[in-house]
Amino acid sequence: MNDQMTIWLREELAKLHAQFSTVKIRMGFDEDVNAFIVEITPKEEYNNNNALDQKILTIYQDFICKNPKTGLVFISDDSILADFATLSEMY
Repeated sequence: MNDQMTIWLREELAKLHAQFSTVKIRMGFDEDVNAFIVEITPKEEYNNNNALDQKILTIYQDFICKNPKTGLVFISDDSILADFATLSEMY
Protein backbone atom coordinates (compact mmCIF):
# COMPACT_ATOMS: atom_id res chain seq x y z
CA MET A 1 0.00 0.00 0.00
CA ASN A 2 1.32 3.40 -0.98
CA ASP A 3 1.29 5.93 1.87
CA GLN A 4 0.96 8.86 -0.54
CA MET A 5 -2.13 7.30 -2.12
CA THR A 6 -3.60 6.66 1.32
CA ILE A 7 -3.12 10.32 2.23
CA TRP A 8 -4.55 11.45 -1.12
CA LEU A 9 -7.58 9.17 -0.74
CA ARG A 10 -8.23 10.34 2.83
CA GLU A 11 -8.12 13.95 1.64
CA GLU A 12 -10.55 13.20 -1.19
CA LEU A 13 -12.91 11.41 1.18
CA ALA A 14 -12.76 14.39 3.56
CA LYS A 15 -13.83 16.63 0.68
CA LEU A 16 -16.57 14.16 -0.21
CA HIS A 17 -17.87 14.21 3.35
CA ALA A 18 -17.74 18.01 3.45
CA GLN A 19 -19.91 18.10 0.33
CA PHE A 20 -22.24 15.29 1.46
CA SER A 21 -22.31 15.61 5.24
CA THR A 22 -25.25 13.21 5.65
CA VAL A 23 -23.13 10.20 4.67
CA LYS A 24 -20.85 8.17 6.91
CA ILE A 25 -17.57 6.97 5.43
CA ARG A 26 -15.40 4.06 6.51
CA MET A 27 -12.23 2.95 4.75
CA GLY A 28 -9.86 0.02 4.88
CA PHE A 29 -7.25 -1.74 2.81
CA ASP A 30 -7.51 -5.42 1.90
CA GLU A 31 -4.08 -6.85 1.17
CA ASP A 32 -5.54 -10.08 -0.25
CA VAL A 33 -7.08 -8.20 -3.17
CA ASN A 34 -4.70 -5.19 -3.05
CA ALA A 35 -7.54 -2.70 -2.87
CA PHE A 36 -8.89 0.11 -0.78
CA ILE A 37 -12.48 -0.48 0.26
CA VAL A 38 -14.62 2.56 1.03
CA GLU A 39 -18.02 2.04 2.61
CA ILE A 40 -20.57 4.83 2.27
CA THR A 41 -23.80 4.80 4.25
CA PRO A 42 -26.71 5.18 4.44
CA LYS A 43 -27.44 2.82 1.58
CA GLU A 44 -30.24 5.06 0.29
CA GLU A 45 -27.81 7.95 -0.27
CA TYR A 46 -25.25 5.64 -1.86
CA ASN A 47 -27.83 4.16 -4.24
CA ASN A 48 -29.95 7.22 -5.07
CA ASN A 49 -27.84 10.38 -4.97
CA ASN A 50 -26.65 11.20 -8.49
CA ALA A 51 -24.38 14.03 -7.35
CA LEU A 52 -22.70 11.65 -4.90
CA ASP A 53 -22.33 9.07 -7.69
CA GLN A 54 -20.57 11.60 -9.89
CA LYS A 55 -18.15 12.60 -7.14
CA ILE A 56 -17.37 8.94 -6.36
CA LEU A 57 -16.74 8.29 -10.05
CA THR A 58 -14.36 11.25 -10.24
CA ILE A 59 -12.43 10.04 -7.17
CA TYR A 60 -12.27 6.53 -8.64
CA GLN A 61 -11.02 7.71 -12.03
CA ASP A 62 -8.39 9.99 -10.50
CA PHE A 63 -7.23 7.21 -8.18
CA ILE A 64 -6.88 4.63 -10.96
CA CYS A 65 -4.98 7.08 -13.16
CA LYS A 66 -2.53 7.80 -10.33
CA ASN A 67 -2.23 4.23 -9.07
CA PRO A 68 -3.30 1.62 -11.66
CA LYS A 69 -1.88 -1.36 -9.74
CA THR A 70 -4.09 -0.85 -6.68
CA GLY A 71 -7.86 -1.25 -6.63
CA LEU A 72 -10.46 1.07 -5.21
CA VAL A 73 -13.91 -0.26 -4.37
CA PHE A 74 -16.86 1.76 -3.14
CA ILE A 75 -19.56 -0.18 -1.31
CA SER A 76 -22.48 0.31 1.02
CA ASP A 77 -23.34 -1.71 4.09
CA ASP A 78 -25.31 -4.27 2.08
CA SER A 79 -22.17 -5.46 0.26
CA ILE A 80 -20.64 -8.78 1.21
CA LEU A 81 -17.25 -7.02 1.26
CA ALA A 82 -18.40 -5.09 4.31
CA ASP A 83 -18.44 -8.40 6.20
CA PHE A 84 -14.85 -9.31 5.31
CA ALA A 85 -13.02 -6.00 5.25
CA THR A 86 -11.60 -4.27 8.31
CA LEU A 87 -12.92 -0.76 7.94
CA SER A 88 -12.11 2.22 10.12
CA GLU A 89 -14.69 4.95 10.65
CA MET A 90 -13.52 8.20 9.13
CA TYR A 91 -16.48 10.59 9.01
